[in-house]
Amino acid sequence: MIYVKAEIEEIRSHANAEHIAELEYVDAEIITKGAQLLDPPKLPPTKGPLDGFTKAEKVAAETFMVETGHGTSYTT
Repeated sequence: MIYVKAEIEEIRSHANAEHIAELEYVDAEIITKGAQLLDPPKLPPTKGPLDGFTKAEKVAAETFMVETGHGTSYTT
């Protein structure tokens, strides 16, 4: 019985990982499309370390996080 329970937990874990990956892809797609709609010269200067993201991507990501009810502090 313990073996079956372990298999069920493994299946759930795999399904959760796939679901999370799918949600991350959708979020990234929404942020990318939002960034394309922004006018880069009108954006505020970037904050934080150089990380490979454009100003527009950072603004779009912050907007997405606020509109979906997630925190935007460094701790979240």
